[in-house]
Amino acid sequence: MTASLAPVVARAPFSQGILKVSTASDYPLQFAADVLDPSGRKVGGGFYVASLGQTNPVVLRKVNDPVSEASLRANAATTQDFHLDAASVFMTNSGVRFRLPRSDPAFDTPTPSGWPRGIREVVTERQLMNIHGTIYELPRDDSGGMRRIRPLTTHGRQIFDFTTWRGMLVIAGNLTSATNDAHYVRSDDGVVGLWFGNVDDLWRFGPPRGVGGPWKNSAVTAGVASDPYLMFGYERKELELSHSHHAPVTFTIEVDFAANNTWHRYGQFTVAPGQTLRHVFPDGYSAHWVRVKSDTTTTATAQFTYGPAAPQITNAVVLPDGRFQLTFTGSPGQPYTVWTAGDIALPLTGWWQVGTGQFLSNIATFVDSSATNLPCRFYRVSIP
Repeated sequence: MTASLAPVVARAPFSQGILKVSTASDYPLQFAADVLDPSGRKVGGGFYVASLGQTNPVVLRKVNDPVSEASLRANAATTQDFHLDAASVFMTNSGVRFRLPRSDPAFDTPTPSGWPRGIREVVTERQLMNIHGTIYELPRDDSGGMRRIRPLTTHGRQIFDFTTWRGMLVIAGNLTSATNDAHYVRSDDGVVGLWFGNVDDLWRFGPPRGVGGPWKNSAVTAGVASDPYLMFGYERKELELSHSHHAPVTFTIEVDFAANNTWHRYGQFTVAPGQTLRHVFPDGYSAHWVRVKSDTTTTATAQFTYGPAAPQITNAVVLPDGRFQLTFTGSPGQPYTVWTAGDIALPLTGWWQVGTGQFLSNIATFVDSSATNLPCRFYRVSIP
């Protein structure tokens, strides 16, 4: 599904650019494209228009219209819709600073085309927010707004712009080597392309994950609550607490279950000087926001790590030549090991390793060439 989308560190030519639906009578989709080389330098571009074709569902044509291209680049330009500090991503809404997880450090800086699109209405009264590699659903202000956001996916991709057109979600940020498939449409000159799908496809881009928190070596005041930090929508949750004080410090963790700024105590943790306390939240535990208080004025760190509890196998298929192929999800940069056994009842020490690798994106594929002609074989994938 996401094969054409350029990884966050592409190391291959790809195209990205600005999308906008024209107000012309047939509502064509306009694309002001930039082409980047494997080092990430901008080396070309052009103006393209997508329309419904006679034989193909979508046709993407290069058009020589410098006036429309200049207007699109000027009037639909992207902006930086978030901020960063050492602790996390943060955004301010109605005077409140909300903190969100980081994903890949590559999202800390703009691309040669500028910052990726942050917030856009994609269907009537439904906004998406693409912030630091995670796409969120953002309700209207009268339905809770920023306080009720929820993460849909941490995609690990160069998604520069997105919009909806004729009921389809369209994404700019695709490898130039990609070939037309059920989602990717290459331009008529073969230089750029766009991804087409549905908004609900985002759930299949990979689970939400990230690292961050309200404090990182931050000056904190006794009894003053931190900024709220997002907790909702993530599976495994782990907290690390530390401080620079010469005596023990007690931290109070508070959560907002209903996203209505009503806070409840989750627990208290006392951390000795020079120590780092790690706490794993119970499986299935969830609140919408979390914040931290210290009983001492000091310099403190409160950092959360969110992510799937383990790799998830999403597909398994026997190839025509008898080899067995697994597809599974994980975090980009995370190493993994594939194990197998002929008897699922064997203890884990009885399974043997058949492959290792590293997630280059949030999806990996492993092919077991030794599985041919075996009547039965079981698999599991582990991460450190």
